[in-house]
Amino acid sequence: MEIEIVPEPKNMEFTGRWFKVDGFSNFPEFLALEFNIPHRSWRLRV
Repeated sequence: MEIEIVPEPKNMEFTGRWFKVDGFSNFPEFLALEFNIPHRSWRLRV
């Protein structure tokens, strides 16, 4: 698995739209344990 780090944008606008995230179904096991992220319905696109 390859993980890419994306730099922060110089400028960013927030639209005010929030999402309820209950966890990720395909998050790497090591990171999920390290950051206490549950395995649930959201999926990361790589």
